[in-house]
Amino acid sequence: MSKVAMFMVIDNKDLLPDFLQEIVKMGVSGFTLFDCSGFGRSTLLSEESLFQSIEKIMSADEVKEKTFLFFVLDDSKLEEAKNLAEKIFGEVNKPDTFFAFATDIKWMA
Repeated sequence: MSKVAMFMVIDNKDLLPDFLQEIVKMGVSGFTLFDCSGFGRSTLLSEESLFQSIEKIMSADEVKEKTFLFFVLDDSKLEEAKNLAEKIFGEVNKPDTFFAFATDIKWMA
């Protein structure tokens, strides 16, 4: 059975336990989580030098804490995982919900 890796950036970490509980029921046996900062819709990115922009971004109130989540699941469960993410975190095309993508795994050790 082929596997996929799913990568997610989640805006509301309070909803994360519900999601993790459900993906474990789907057969996911482990996952990696870490805090990150997101700037995708930031007004702080500018024409200035990259280092000046980064300095502004790191000290701004506009930067939101997010959670990065990575896990591996059977390819046959991908659609179920996507639907579950939208059910728990909200529609993916709306702001302040989540961002996700999945990719086939060719090799894993």
